[in-house]
Amino acid sequence: MKKFFNMIAVYLAAVFLFCSVVGCAADRVPTLPKIATPEVTIGSDGLATWNSVENALYYVYVIDEGDEKLTAECQVQLAPYESVKVKAVSGSEKHSDSVFSKYETYIQSTDQPTQPTKLGTPQVTVNANGVATWGAIGNAQYYVYVISGGTETNTTERSIQLADNQTIKVKACSDDEDYSDSDYSQLITYTHGTIKTTLNTPQVSINADGVATWNSVSNAEYYVYVIDNGSETTTTLRSVTLANGQTVSVKACNDGENYVNSEYSQPKTYTKVIPQPTKLGTPQVSISANGLATWGSITNAQYYYYVISGGEETKTTDRSVQLSENQTIKVKAGSDDEDYADSDYSQIKTYVKSVLPDLSAEVQAYYSVITATSGNSLLGQVHDLITKTHATYTSYNDCKNPELIMKTDGGTASKTVMDFYTQENMSSTWGSGKTGTWNREHVWCQNLSNGLWGESGGGSDMHHIRPTETALNGTRSNHKYGIANGGSVAYFKDTDGSNKYVGGWVNVSAKTFEPLDKVKGDVARIVMYVYTHYNTYANVYGTTNGSGGKFGTLKFTNVMSASSESAAIQLLLEWNAADPVDEIEIARNDAVYKIQGNRNPFIDHPEYANAIWG
Repeated sequence: MKKFFNMIAVYLAAVFLFCSVVGCAADRVPTLPKIATPEVTIGSDGLATWNSVENALYYVYVIDEGDEKLTAECQVQLAPYESVKVKAVSGSEKHSDSVFSKYETYIQSTDQPTQPTKLGTPQVTVNANGVATWGAIGNAQYYVYVISGGTETNTTERSIQLADNQTIKVKACSDDEDYSDSDYSQLITYTHGTIKTTLNTPQVSINADGVATWNSVSNAEYYVYVIDNGSETTTTLRSVTLANGQTVSVKACNDGENYVNSEYSQPKTYTKVIPQPTKLGTPQVSISANGLATWGSITNAQYYYYVISGGEETKTTDRSVQLSENQTIKVKAGSDDEDYADSDYSQIKTYVKSVLPDLSAEVQAYYSVITATSGNSLLGQVHDLITKTHATYTSYNDCKNPELIMKTDGGTASKTVMDFYTQENMSSTWGSGKTGTWNREHVWCQNLSNGLWGESGGGSDMHHIRPTETALNGTRSNHKYGIANGGSVAYFKDTDGSNKYVGGWVNVSAKTFEPLDKVKGDVARIVMYVYTHYNTYANVYGTTNGSGGKFGTLKFTNVMSASSESAAIQLLLEWNAADPVDEIEIARNDAVYKIQGNRNPFIDHPEYANAIWG
């Protein structure tokens, strides 16, 4: 037995040593800590909510194994029996996304208890000798009567002898769960020689405006009401207006000798329902290249609050404020009108000042012919430069040549190319349209080009065509670029079809694709290059017009999801400023320059964008 335990000890030591070695090897691969997984709860109304997760930029939820949906809110409405799972997406470079929560299902209670049928109310009569009788009530097993306000008495009989001046009321009863007791009958009084009828008690209701009303009581000559235990008020009307918080009780009256006034109704209180104010729309903030933060006018807003870099709230009626480099801003709309509530704060935006690339002497010489400083004059000169120097036109087949693409879009590992939308590596092998391999992406889609290019010219310009994972390329489809509010996540997929990297968001119904923040500037500078180079038939393949006066065949709204040309330009300028030129773009611009002979001026001089269109 001792030998057996020794063998076990040796085995466990070996396992421990193996795990330590594997663990050490694994430790060499840095992994980011995941942010917390949202905890999902579902209310009785089907509203799924989850806690706000620290370091989360937004959330992704899936309903019933459907598409992934993006939201900045911490809630989503479910239909009965729908299930939802949620994960938090990191907004920090120091953390990775959480895992999905487990599915939670909205179970709507449909088992409504069957309401028992209320028995009919007995009709009581009293004869001259004081004998009270009442008719049989269907399904009643017995009756309960009360004489002169005394205790309830059960009986299976349907008559009782009254003494002079006694009152009686009767109700029908059953122990069967399918039936409930009836209301008590009208109170009847026996006075020797006469029979007095007690009036029914009024039923009071109060509407949203505080008007208390009651039903007409048979044989009532007038009514008496009491507000807040005050004095009695007589009226022939059947309504009275209450102030918020006031309570009213009412009785029916008849001064005739054959009637007895009713009891007071149960007190009813008017509680004014104060409507919830309408929340104002949230301002959408944009920051220009020179740091001017602006936002649109919000309907019914009387003023705005902004907070810069976590400081104090500042109230303003303006819709712009100047920022310094690296300052952040958030804005909300406000109103003193009680019908409106302040909006939520906008997403925090940061002013990142564009840092112009350090240009070599050769590149500086390339731009020596540019003398204009703004507007169409600058646009025309830039157009002339990039068309005249575009000496070599690559073919569409060239754009799938791995050896050529590795020179312009090489990945960070050997024999790889870099996916445009995620900046992740893929095998350099041409995949012929297979998922998980790369395809040729027209940043400005061919069918959005007004016929200016197909698979040549602008359709094979290497400043324009980028390698993109095939499934992600298909998800982008021919959608325009923009903000894909309410859209779903677009994925770079692995060769087995599984989701590998987030590549942006797509709103199919709005035909809008939104790239990741880290490539929005890349997209903007490519779009501006294509616009400038290939804008009209007359300007294709190096012919020039010298002034820019013929520009106009292409519009930015052809490729940007925006309500107007000015809105499309504004979005491009925002993306150009928010995602400055990086080393990847600079290196690629140099590589394409060696192949074609021309450069993308908006990479070398990102300030041209505002100078021309700002």
